[in-house]
Amino acid sequence: QIRDSTAFSNNGTPAGAITNNYSGVCGTAVLIGSNAYYNCGNKNILNIQDNSWTIDFWIKTTETTLGDYKAAITKGGGIGGSWNILVAPGGDKLYLQMKNTTNKSFDFSGKAFKINSGEWTHMVLSCLRSNTNMTVHTYSNAAYLGSQTLAVDDYFSNSGNFTIGLNLLGAVALDEIRVKTNSTP
Repeated sequence: QIRDSTAFSNNGTPAGAITNNYSGVCGTAVLIGSNAYYNCGNKNILNIQDNSWTIDFWIKTTETTLGDYKAAITKGGGIGGSWNILVAPGGDKLYLQMKNTTNKSFDFSGKAFKINSGEWTHMVLSCLRSNTNMTVHTYSNAAYLGSQTLAVDDYFSNSGNFTIGLNLLGAVALDEIRVKTNSTP
């Protein structure tokens, strides 16, 4: 089981091939195999629909083939769920996909960052939400990548469970995953 270090107890139950005690950036991390994940449930505290929020995490992979997307964090059942944070190792791909009637997504491709095979990369997505739009700012290893804004008229859903590490191919290591209900990277 993965433990929430806060009083909210959003602990994750493992499903599939997971290696605990993997050497991480901040102590031990988890190595999550293909189609494996941690299920953290569907508590209201993990719903970020109506708030400003920040999500940050460390990611490491040995995959180098572009298009081998890793769903670092998902809500609602993985790829095609309510929303997903996807990264593609070996290139400059970072997506925040939001499942709704128009399948809107933030695409931060080509923003001068790279997830190198075998190296830890720190990713931060910080969203400032108003009544009319949401702006997501992104950072990689403390370098600002830029921002994108979408209207909130067709905002994403929070239905389904919050999962960590659902992968399409290969394995990925994740460390120090933080979800905050404020916009402070």
